[in-house]
Amino acid sequence: MKSCLLYPPNSHLLTDSVISAVVVKSKRPSYVYDKDNNASTSEHLPDCTFKPTTSARSGLGPTKYQVRKNARNKLSMTEKEALELHLQRRRVIQQRYRKNIEHKQRALVADVAKLQMEVQRIELILHPPPRVAPDTTSWKAVVEFVHLFRSVVAAPGEEELKDTTALKGVNQTQKQFLFTIMAPDIAFNNGYGIDRVLSHWHFCSLHFLKMEVRLVCLEHGSGNEMIAHLSNCTIITESMLRNSLFCDGKEGDNEWPSFAWKLLGQRLTVQTTVRFEWDDKNRRFESVFFEADMLTPLLKLLGDMEDASTVLSSNIGIY
Repeated sequence: MKSCLLYPPNSHLLTDSVISAVVVKSKRPSYVYDKDNNASTSEHLPDCTFKPTTSARSGLGPTKYQVRKNARNKLSMTEKEALELHLQRRRVIQQRYRKNIEHKQRALVADVAKLQMEVQRIELILHPPPRVAPDTTSWKAVVEFVHLFRSVVAAPGEEELKDTTALKGVNQTQKQFLFTIMAPDIAFNNGYGIDRVLSHWHFCSLHFLKMEVRLVCLEHGSGNEMIAHLSNCTIITESMLRNSLFCDGKEGDNEWPSFAWKLLGQRLTVQTTVRFEWDDKNRRFESVFFEADMLTPLLKLLGDMEDASTVLSSNIGIY
């Protein structure tokens, strides 16, 4: 090796022996974390761990509020003051706009109330309320009331009730008399007002065909009360049963109850007591209440309380 022309400077480290084996060493990492040596330094290092925000988690961009907030932060102090002043003016304008709407709404409500009062005043001028004759007595008023009721229910109506004030079978003269002897807010079994009385009369004319009404007795009650005892008679027809007692059968078809055949063609007589409260000052009826005993005649015809209760709960029982 020393006799070679190319003599290296580190020839003293070289040898003529042949290398028999080669050992491959693992590469040392460029950075090895030492827990003991880096414990003190890790306390002073900032936390660089990635923490996704709400918008990053949801996969959406920043909200409008965040964009607006970031934009405000970039504004100068003068621009911020100008923006706040602009927003304040907008709030004032919106409040003023809402107040104007509320004021117009209250004004419209007041105008509607004034127009309604004006319409009522004109109606009183064009259609003055009927005057009660000075010779009208409570006895005469009750008799005329029963007579008018008899004329209404004697002829059955063919159309359903659509307007309670337009009652078929009552002419204008009879209506005028009814409005004369009754207070506008008269108390009745099914409510208040003359329209409720007419509605009940029309109901009776539809469900009790050709009813016969007879005044049996008229007597004085306590105070200004008049008591009229009526006997009302009607024939139970197939139409009455069909409109009142039809029910769903097992196969989905409408059918009558088994006891309905006992009522068909029978004469139903109902005793009714009507109490009239008379107002001497205004010479009108303040209230009219009636009580009809339908249970007694139904028990005679059916002979069973349960069947009679079924009839009473139908339109026939709404007397």
